[in-house]
Formats: sequence, C-alpha cells, structure tokens
Amino acid sequence: MFQIQIDEQQLKDLYMSEVRKRLDQLDKELTFWDVKELKRQTNMSWNTMQDKFFHHPEFPKFKVGQKWYFPATECRAFLIQWAKVNRYSFKKSEKEAI
Repeated sequence: MFQIQIDEQQLKDLYMSEVRKRLDQLDKELTFWDVKELKRQTNMSWNTMQDKFFHHPEFPKFKVGQKWYFPATECRAFLIQWAKVNRYSFKKSEKEAI
C-alpha cells in the first residue's frame, strides 16, 4: 500500500513559481518592439545599431509618425542570422590581452 503526503504550502509555492515564470515569458513575447526595447534586447546603443545593422535592407522595421517599431519575432530572427554572418574575429593584440 502506498501513502502519499503532500505539503500544501510547498505545492502552492511551486505552483506560484511556475505561474510567475510563465507570466514573465509572456511579457517578453511582445508583438512589436520600440527603440527602447530593441536597445534592451540587443544590449547595444542606438548609434551602434545604426552603424551595424539598422540600415540593412532586410532589417524588419516600420515607422508610425515619429516612432520606429520592430516586429519582435522577425527582428529576433534577423538579429540571430546577422550575428552568425557577421562574427567578428579578434585582432592579434586583443587575443594577447585576454
């Protein structure tokens, strides 16, 4: 015969933890990013983004009034592909510093 004991408080804590994780994940799944969110997602400055990929013809973006918007899913896919294609190799002096 099996006997199962459940600590209800521990079960509730585990459940709430999983609910919080899911809500956090949903918050991150925005449909569109604005410039502030794009900077946060890439951890790059606006100037760096403009220098590196913003003007690339395949970079997904559109402007409404004075504000830029970026489709999150397409933008994420572009950035991952862009990073793969544009891997920067270390210069010899940078390798020696590491």
